[in-house]
Amino acid sequence: MRRVSAGFGFVLGMLTSIPIIVITFFGQQQYGLPFPVFDLFDLMARILPGKMVTFGIDTIVKIISVFGSGGLSGTAKLAEHGIAIVQFVLIGGIVGLIIALFGRRSTVIDPSTVGLGTGAVLFGFFTGLYVKTGFPPAGIVVSVAWLGVVFIGWCVIQAAMVRGVAVAAGMPEDNPERRKALYLGLSGLLAFLTGAFGLGYLWYRRKEAATTQRSVRPLAPERTSGPAASPSGRALARRWEPVPGTRPEVTPNPDFYRVDINSLPPQLNTEEWRLEIGGAVASPLKLTLPEIREMPAISQYITLACISNPVGGDLISTTLLTGVPLATLMQKAGIRTEEVQGIQIECADGFYETVSAADMQDPRTLLAYAMNQEPLPAAHGFPLRIYIPNRYGMKQPKWITRLTAISGGEGGFWEDRGWSQEARPHIVSIIDTVNQSGDGAVEVGGIAWAGDRGIQQVELQVDDGDWEPAELRSPPLSPLTWIQWRYQWQGDPGKHEVRVRAYDGTGARQIMQPGGPNPAGATGVDQQTFTI
Repeated sequence: MRRVSAGFGFVLGMLTSIPIIVITFFGQQQYGLPFPVFDLFDLMARILPGKMVTFGIDTIVKIISVFGSGGLSGTAKLAEHGIAIVQFVLIGGIVGLIIALFGRRSTVIDPSTVGLGTGAVLFGFFTGLYVKTGFPPAGIVVSVAWLGVVFIGWCVIQAAMVRGVAVAAGMPEDNPERRKALYLGLSGLLAFLTGAFGLGYLWYRRKEAATTQRSVRPLAPERTSGPAASPSGRALARRWEPVPGTRPEVTPNPDFYRVDINSLPPQLNTEEWRLEIGGAVASPLKLTLPEIREMPAISQYITLACISNPVGGDLISTTLLTGVPLATLMQKAGIRTEEVQGIQIECADGFYETVSAADMQDPRTLLAYAMNQEPLPAAHGFPLRIYIPNRYGMKQPKWITRLTAISGGEGGFWEDRGWSQEARPHIVSIIDTVNQSGDGAVEVGGIAWAGDRGIQQVELQVDDGDWEPAELRSPPLSPLTWIQWRYQWQGDPGKHEVRVRAYDGTGARQIMQPGGPNPAGATGVDQQTFTI
């Protein structure tokens, strides 16, 4: 048996890692089995230094913004997925390299032995990963068995391919057995790859057929409630129609931005899930989702934005949330208000955050279980997430499992990595569309938002002209949502640039000085170039 080059082993390892990715992804989606590809990436994102993670986030956002690669939220997740896949493929290459180096001479170590040993090491490593982070819905026994089959089987197959190629290489060129061995090896690899891709394609088509239509069932404004209830239906019906191309006033669930620390959202079992409430309370509670749904609920339209959203970015969305005020649940548990300074939130994905006592007592702060009159989607926190007015999304955990009333000032996941402690949103104004109706007439449309402070005025500037007021689509859908605006302009043929700025309900003007998202949110003016 001749030597097999290290390069061949590396390439073989990378190629065979691709069907492993597809097979384990199918197992995760269909049966709740471990998906090591993304789980390893997620673990690294949690243990790496905060500055390194922040640098990675900023870099991805900048690249997407520069190249205009679609929506930030979806594209950023695809970028994370791509990095995770490349990382795993490189691991596969290293495994193939090891098998080729140490198992290429039968007189020293047989490739099968090296493959078995390498598979056992990978099996032990990934089992340890899940011991640390928690096993998926399939459970410990099934998950461990699956990991053993995947990693030991994968490495043994690689070793068999290395051995087959080595044996064939040692035969005379005119030996029929040489050609047979090579053909069998190549056919086996192609079958491995084709079968895995076929499995992935069938799953994709099945999932594509089940995709939710991007529409929102409107809720009558009179059915919203609480201090952030919507204006009357009559008042909303009197408003003008937005400029064509302006984003919808309410974001459909599939289009709502998603930023979190998971490659794939956690899948929680409703029957097993419980919300635990403890700490400085008189009566610790364990509540099921049906028990929470039976409590008096509030429905309110809200706008939520990510602190990483660049100027003019789309990491901002509006939805209808339904849930129970946080204060109601804490009172039910008998919170000892005099000694509590905040509520620490723990989540199924390891995320954590602290809600201040003032935010906890705000009647608009909801533990939400429904979004746009549908059960909270898994990607947005099923079965329970929190909404806190006038805070960026980094302060609003999803997949909540425990609330603890605390007397000290605890931090949060992103605060511990250098981001803002307060995470108060800046005034935001965005140009969505610039339309021309002929004869130099231009109509511009977009949105503006300032947390719970409302928008008093929006102004636009074309080229070096004066700042002129836009028309607001008043009243907004609720005191907590963005407001749509429009602006009409008559100009001469040629290239022009339009800018926008806004003032909040207190009269404060938007910060016009450019600044990056880290650590307290991006600042600056959105602008677009158009040609008449």
